[in-house]
Amino acid sequence: MKIMILSNMYPSGPHPGYGIFVFHQVEALKAHHDCRVTLVVSRATPGSLLGRFRKYLALQGRAWSRCLASFDVVHLHYVSSAHILAAAPILLRRKPLVVTAHRGDIYGLPRSGPRKILVSRLLRRARAVIAVSRDLKDRMVEDLGIQEERVSVINVGCDLTLFKPRSDAEIASLKQELGLTPGAFHILFVGALIRRKGLDTLFKALAGINTADRPTVVIVGAGPDQKALGSLASTLDIEESIRWLGERSHGELPDLYAVSDLFVLPSRSEGTPTVMLEAMASGTCAIVSRVGGVADVISHGRNGFLIDPEESDALRELIVQLMRDPQLRTRVARNGRADMEEHSLARQADRIAAIYRNALR
Repeated sequence: MKIMILSNMYPSGPHPGYGIFVFHQVEALKAHHDCRVTLVVSRATPGSLLGRFRKYLALQGRAWSRCLASFDVVHLHYVSSAHILAAAPILLRRKPLVVTAHRGDIYGLPRSGPRKILVSRLLRRARAVIAVSRDLKDRMVEDLGIQEERVSVINVGCDLTLFKPRSDAEIASLKQELGLTPGAFHILFVGALIRRKGLDTLFKALAGINTADRPTVVIVGAGPDQKALGSLASTLDIEESIRWLGERSHGELPDLYAVSDLFVLPSRSEGTPTVMLEAMASGTCAIVSRVGGVADVISHGRNGFLIDPEESDALRELIVQLMRDPQLRTRVARNGRADMEEHSLARQADRIAAIYRNALR
């Protein structure tokens, strides 16, 4: 099959995590299925309106340059109105269309107006629609009138050969390499430093723990809120308990998950976060906000833990409980790893390849 992938998110050297889930899906399709892929993608991450205009203008230029290429199926990732218009030269070919909605493209739609109409019409025209969570599927069915049977729930998956548990000896060695204090309790956060990710909630939870017992929070990521979060850490007097690592390549993440005692993602909104899947696959006990598709994956107390967004007190109590009960952490982490077999990258690629074949029929 010849597949044309259209995405306004794709990793680059300066931003290795931007759209990394699209990249991994593409690589899995090429590795496990007879998929020859042509990319029409944007790697730009503009911070201004003018920058966004240039991004989508450049993306449309790429779409025009590829619109006469030979392909069987078009797979559009992320259905923002700007992305649809940029991809128009290829979409007008009327080839079988598969669309993946990720989160903000649907949750961020207005109640009415041209943006909503454009997205709704595109989804109705598609041969198949993929949602990364059940909640996202329900939103498309209820708000956009998409037929329920046309929407498949397939999250982005996780590479279980890369993200996997390590032995105690490996963990001790990695902690030494990373400069982490042996015997100390480490909490890992991975994500963009923006309000939606809820890192401020974790900081408030941390501040409520006695200084002598306070764990170290290792933060991987960058973003526009880093300065404000640094100020908050200073105000809460928790600076000495925080390590800022900045953005790291995807290849560095497996070691960081492996050496962490706990993974926390207290987001205010999500689809199905890739970092949650990676942490669980690595054998790390995870606490994640009950938003988006998180509850599709985590069963509270069995393979992970759920908290409500912005509930810093509940988060603090849960962290303290898990610090004091290593057996509970281990049991839940093992269940989480076992459940990741259902969410492996290879299995999700199989499901998407089947959707391509159905679209062609």
